[in-house]
Amino acid sequence: MVTFFAFVGLFYLSISNKKELFITGSFVGLLWFYWIALSFRYVDLEWVVPFVMIAVALAYGLLFWVLGWIKNQYLRLVVLLFYFDYVAPFGFDWFRFEVILVDSFIGVQKWQVALFFLSIAMYHFLKEKKYRLLALVPMLFSLDFYIPKEHENKVTLLTTHYQQDEKWDYKNRKTIIQTVLERIKEAKQNGEKILLLPESVLPLYLNRYPVYTKELQNLSQNMTIVLGALYKENKQHFNSTYIFQDGKMEVAHKVFLVPFGETTDFLPRKLGRFVNEIFYGGAQDYQTAQEPTDFKIDDQLYRNAICYESTVSEHYVGDFTFMFALSNQAWYAPSIEPTLQYLVMKSLARKYHKVIFHSTNFGSSEVIQ
Repeated sequence: MVTFFAFVGLFYLSISNKKELFITGSFVGLLWFYWIALSFRYVDLEWVVPFVMIAVALAYGLLFWVLGWIKNQYLRLVVLLFYFDYVAPFGFDWFRFEVILVDSFIGVQKWQVALFFLSIAMYHFLKEKKYRLLALVPMLFSLDFYIPKEHENKVTLLTTHYQQDEKWDYKNRKTIIQTVLERIKEAKQNGEKILLLPESVLPLYLNRYPVYTKELQNLSQNMTIVLGALYKENKQHFNSTYIFQDGKMEVAHKVFLVPFGETTDFLPRKLGRFVNEIFYGGAQDYQTAQEPTDFKIDDQLYRNAICYESTVSEHYVGDFTFMFALSNQAWYAPSIEPTLQYLVMKSLARKYHKVIFHSTNFGSSEVIQ
């Protein structure tokens, strides 16, 4: 059914007029991305939520409306094939046709999507019903025969369920930390070898608390612990992953930051400061690493990815097979965001032939490939 509805939807996108495209795009923006606005609940700006939803809807309405200037349905399909790869508000490109098709019979490689579009073009071209079945021929060559990789990596994924405001309330910090440490100790007693915990599972600048880093280093004897926490050095803030292995600690900083949520560097400097002052209480942007961090466990290479990074195509480039993805989806709970992130990650895992071990706060922790 996914394949059928994708075919029908793209067919009508190719023949719709400007007004129809604007209405369609507005509903796509609203229903696909309404959850973005929910994060403002945690910075005391609940009143902003409906306005952000409307702004996102209008933005996608305009993006679709622009397509209406292309009258030729064949040319419009060609443009559509690449349009949302390059046109995405603030670089946030979660609206991809590969995501729509990831649970269909069609593959997610660009050439497979192109053949799917060619089938739609042929359906346009073949006016007589008795010939229209020929439009299925290119689609047959776009079918997905991807076979997930077999692996013997024994990674235990830990899911937590802390509300965003509960998690960062100082009075809850000690309880949360002790609970997390107890779950790590329990995993070690059960003989787990690699334990993956969510993004910022410890709500503090962990490198500033040697009492906890020392305890985690001790626990990492005969066990690898990978978890998320903040990092602070020379007044610079990082969203980071901490890897504890054989009594040693390694830190991997985030490379790709969430637009607005973690950085405003895509805006002019003064405007970025203004946005941070008004919406985030004057908080500074996070800093980034220059390149992704890969680390070895038992001679196996793993790529570090923190939440949004796991949905960025550039983060999948490299000579590695396995990725550790740490997420905190409490910002948007309850919503469709965990499902959408899963679909984006699944499309990228298949496109680049990777295996993702995903641990999250809220949502579902799972192996994606």
